[in-house]
Amino acid sequence: MRTETLKAMGDKYKVSFTPEEISRFSLLEVFGVPIANLKQYLDLRPDERKGFPTAGIPADTTAANELGDWIYLSRQAERGLHNRDLDIAIKGDRKQEYPVINEIISILGHQKKFKFDLITDLRAAPKK
Repeated sequence: MRTETLKAMGDKYKVSFTPEEISRFSLLEVFGVPIANLKQYLDLRPDERKGFPTAGIPADTTAANELGDWIYLSRQAERGLHNRDLDIAIKGDRKQEYPVINEIISILGHQKKFKFDLITDLRAAPKK
């Protein structure tokens, strides 16, 4: 599903990926870079990626909504491969501002995706 989604995003944003880049992308657990920087990110070794400047995936609903496209195209790929809708999880921590999470929820709502998981960090038990 990841490779199909990357190919569809590449087509949409006019970015071509080599078979090696597609293979590296399929092994990523997470990424947070605009599609314009994804090739550079994939060219790095895994230990170098931690230092790569990440501005996040653009999610402006009035201009470039790459995040919405990633979600939409991932859902399309999942339907095509497994004939079911993609399970979505939003992961945030205590440092994450509510407006960012709300924007992601709004993007999902525009796609009529109202069922998703919200994952947060657990706080440590208070010390006695």
